[in-house]
Amino acid sequence: MVSQAERTRRWDKMREEMARAGHDVVLLAGLEGAIGRGYVRYLSDWHIWGGTGYVVFPLDGEPSLVLGSNSQAMWARRIGWMKDVRIGMKGPIDETVAVLKRHNLKGRLAVAGLGNRMRFNDIRALQAGLPGVALADGDDLFERVRRVKSDEEIANLTETSMIAAKAMRSFRDMLAPGRSERELVSEAWKVCRQNGVLDGIAHISTEDPPYVRPPLDRTIESKDIVKFSMEVAGPSGYQVELAAVFSFREPPEEQMRLFRTIKKAIGRIQDLMRPGVRGGDLGVSTEKTYAEDGCTPTTRIIWDAHGIGIDVIEPPLLLPEDDTVLEKNMALNVHPGLVWGDRLLGYYVQDNFVVSEGGSKPLSDWEHEWHVLKR
Repeated sequence: MVSQAERTRRWDKMREEMARAGHDVVLLAGLEGAIGRGYVRYLSDWHIWGGTGYVVFPLDGEPSLVLGSNSQAMWARRIGWMKDVRIGMKGPIDETVAVLKRHNLKGRLAVAGLGNRMRFNDIRALQAGLPGVALADGDDLFERVRRVKSDEEIANLTETSMIAAKAMRSFRDMLAPGRSERELVSEAWKVCRQNGVLDGIAHISTEDPPYVRPPLDRTIESKDIVKFSMEVAGPSGYQVELAAVFSFREPPEEQMRLFRTIKKAIGRIQDLMRPGVRGGDLGVSTEKTYAEDGCTPTTRIIWDAHGIGIDVIEPPLLLPEDDTVLEKNMALNVHPGLVWGDRLLGYYVQDNFVVSEGGSKPLSDWEHEWHVLKR
């Protein structure tokens, strides 16, 4: 659970941004999943485990949390962040509209999650229940609230990062030819659960592109190059991503060459993660690093870094054209997003860092090397 002092800080910051933007009420939508529940959890500390939920957050007065099951509502009340926790027995939207009507809305309603968290039928019900009220996108307002992390948030991210590193070491220690992918991944997942991880994914691959997948009942072979990735939400709900590469013999030169380039790119990104730096320069640096090391042609398959926190992916998404200015205590997950050549050769090496003066600070003690295991 997150502290009451942190709740006060978040609510005060939310109201500061609402007053600046001229909003008397903001509606925040949430749904189950790693990129879905964060808007609701940030202001209510409730981790939606199924279905949808809403927070009605007024500039003055008590906010309301509306959920779709009595079980979730009971436990949300126990947390104590919100006094007004309600149930929508056929889904939370009708009760949410009833709460909004009490606020006598005029003109417009800002909705965080309008385009990416609300279901079509919920949007129609909101429009029908609030005639004369225009819906406005509230995502930018909310992202300004949560973009810079507090010391408590960084501590929560660090806790999750250290759990992920512990699970990764367990995977490494178990990894050997003859074991099945499911056996290995389940061992890492066991460590995560034992240490309070709420949910997430643990995926694996042995192919050239960096794309990972759920484990199969496939037996690991001595010739395999194993790529393993975890995205997990820790005890406080804060999420991280961690990935690594393993083999049982020294890697082919072309693959080791690319891995060294990826490590160099990550190191340069770490140095660039300072307040005042243009976010897109992280991507520019990555592309220059690949080019100077002769790893061309490249194909971009994803951004090189992104925000991380209560959602596993938060803005900004740092592609070379992004003009976001980095601020102290922004948390970013870093993973160079380029692949090399016709085979789309790549390694999804990733870790989590905090923007700091003089360069970033890592959130875990995982060793980013090509791990050659003598089995």
